[in-house]
Amino acid sequence: MPTEHERLRAFAEEMLGIAWEGCDADGGTIQDTAKEHGLLRVVEGGYDPEKHGENTLHDAAPGDPWYEVTWNDEASPNPPTPDYAAALEAVKEARDAE
Repeated sequence: MPTEHERLRAFAEEMLGIAWEGCDADGGTIQDTAKEHGLLRVVEGGYDPEKHGENTLHDAAPGDPWYEVTWNDEASPNPPTPDYAAALEAVKEARDAE
């Protein structure tokens, strides 16, 4: 399995590729790409307001598909690392350089 750093880099490269082609990535594209690179996981059972809190940004109903980032889980094989912070900073710098 690729490391967290490798997965973040692949995601960033794909997102930057979309931008450099003169296109935009909508929320669905970003979410799907993050899932493909193992940065998001589907929550079994979907949205649960008791577990996930009130959802004021989206009209999610109980049981609707719900996603979590993979680095929020202490049991995750890829918890947050310094590599993640470095990859995030590199993406921010690239964005700011435009």
